[in-house]
Amino acid sequence: MKLLTTLLILLSFALQGQKLSDYQQQAVENNPSLLAVYKQFEADLTKVQQVNNLTDPTLSVGVFISPVETRVGPQQARFSLTQMFPWFGTLKAKGDVAALQAEASYQRFVEQQNKIRFQVAAAYFPMVEIEKIREIQLENREVLSSWKRLATVKYENNQTALTDILRLDIRIKEIETELQLLDDETRALKVSFNRLLNRSDTAEVLLEDTTYLTRTVPVLPDWNQNPKLAELSKRMQANRNQLTVIEKSGLPKIGAGIDYLVIGERTDANVVDNGKDALMPMVSVSLPIFRRKYSEAARETKLKIEGLQYSIENTENMLVSQYEKLRFEANREIQLQLLYASQLEETRQIQNLLFTEFSDSGEQLDALLRVQMELLGYRVKQVKSETRLQTKIANLDYLVAGEQ
Repeated sequence: MKLLTTLLILLSFALQGQKLSDYQQQAVENNPSLLAVYKQFEADLTKVQQVNNLTDPTLSVGVFISPVETRVGPQQARFSLTQMFPWFGTLKAKGDVAALQAEASYQRFVEQQNKIRFQVAAAYFPMVEIEKIREIQLENREVLSSWKRLATVKYENNQTALTDILRLDIRIKEIETELQLLDDETRALKVSFNRLLNRSDTAEVLLEDTTYLTRTVPVLPDWNQNPKLAELSKRMQANRNQLTVIEKSGLPKIGAGIDYLVIGERTDANVVDNGKDALMPMVSVSLPIFRRKYSEAARETKLKIEGLQYSIENTENMLVSQYEKLRFEANREIQLQLLYASQLEETRQIQNLLFTEFSDSGEQLDALLRVQMELLGYRVKQVKSETRLQTKIANLDYLVAGEQ
């Protein structure tokens, strides 16, 4: 483990190069999937204010078809205004639940944001890889072309056979085809990359070579900072608060209101307060006697809490497993980097010796071509290993990333 950490510090590649970080920021600002998650967070945020408000008051209007006679005159109409109030603390409990749900949605947004950054990096590195392989192939073509010119001179001096020139020519044509295929692959990768940034398929992608940076991968990451776990934790807290809401919802609701009675004047007598309208305060209390719905709602919420506890445990297990797997794979790529560097050095020495012999006598072209192919293979493997290593480290960063 110490060896891996040291090697990662010394040999890991830059994941936040200027251009790459710019592209990641563009994706964060423009990617449709990320914007959709953010809009959901904003929608959940509005629920906090919704649940903190009282229910609408009730206004009732009644007209007496057959007026009811009173001492001061006949009742002609009635106006009633009533406002129900939940039990003390119910609105606050509902607001707490909505706030926690909004916080959970925000953690989902953070998780999606980190995921988009990783996806941009994972799409960026293969394009850099192809550009490096293209440079290697161009260099290889130039080397073979120089050998072909040398072989032509030696053929004219009867020091080599025509077949040597033809073999070199065939290999050069193969490189031409490979270069064309690399260009086609680059165009396809750029389309996918631009789609991540939600821009035109033909938009220019500026690539830069990645460099070594001194950086560390946390040996014991704080998984509590992981947005996936944070989201589940917030949802579990919301459900626990929901139990309080259910409990308070099962308590009586208190209503306060006022009745206004329109009284007509008596024409058969002159009494005190004749025709005076009546005003009557009202108080009402709901009777939550049907308890089954509350007990079942509480049972449902408790089952959700248990399910979330299992989800948290499973998610943490998966994160730890993925992290350890990626650490191993990153270490493997680092070991391969050291191997390829050694192989390249030794193969170049062999190539120099064979080229000297070919230059002097015109012999050993077959062996020289084989060594050149081996050298090309090692260089390509080295570049591909660099890409895999960068992607693994980007994935590790994604796993342990919190809010950015």
